[in-house]
Amino acid sequence: MIAKVSAVLFSCIAVYLVFFHMALVLGMPWGALTMGGFVEGSLPLPMRALSLLQAFIAVFMACSVLKRGEVVAFRWPAWSYWLVIVICTLSVIGNAATSSDVERQLGLPVTIALLVTALLAGSSKLLRRSA
Repeated sequence: MIAKVSAVLFSCIAVYLVFFHMALVLGMPWGALTMGGFVEGSLPLPMRALSLLQAFIAVFMACSVLKRGEVVAFRWPAWSYWLVIVICTLSVIGNAATSSDVERQLGLPVTIALLVTALLAGSSKLLRRSA
């Protein structure tokens, strides 16, 4: 039960990230909140492309965690869950180390929530294997 709830919560946060990054792609002036906080206002086109990539990565991660948490039954590679854990861990480290106070204050709690919910979504399989 915890795994399923965590997977759904992870996916809700991922949907928030997709909307955030799509807004950046469309020109919202939130550049200071992402990618190191180096850009005030709207992102330049190359950074918008990176933001679009981040939106796709968020969808990929949500699919992986939903599969791992046994919320969905579609075919999805099992290794992708571990890639999500790596990405979330690196995101926590990056948001903790950023020089942007705003990005750290807003992004760090989100990335920690993603990592914790991803770990909890995978916990039922880990516990079943050890039993």
